[in-house]
Amino acid sequence: AGVADCAGLRHLQAKVEQAARGAGVRLAHRRFVPHVTLAYLNPAAPGRDRLERAVAAALDFRAGPFAVTGFGLYRSDLGQGAACHAELAHYPLPAPHPDPYVP
Repeated sequence: AGVADCAGLRHLQAKVEQAARGAGVRLAHRRFVPHVTLAYLNPAAPGRDRLERAVAAALDFRAGPFAVTGFGLYRSDLGQGAACHAELAHYPLPAPHPDPYVP
């Protein structure tokens, strides 16, 4: 799902990338696109047509702004079966400023 782009989010992404590269992690060079992954679905999954109709019916859904209190570092193990996602670390963020438009 798309996420509105903002300077704070881009700054956080750049700092995380910088820290990862500084720690020796090899990262793919690709453009950062803010998003939330809602699901991964096998193209051959049974019932996919029902899910596609349900998603299409909700395409105009918009969530209001909300505070993000932290983020996690995840590892995804992709194999023959279902992917396994494990949170390796959680990073709390400071409380947001009372005025959401003040950095």
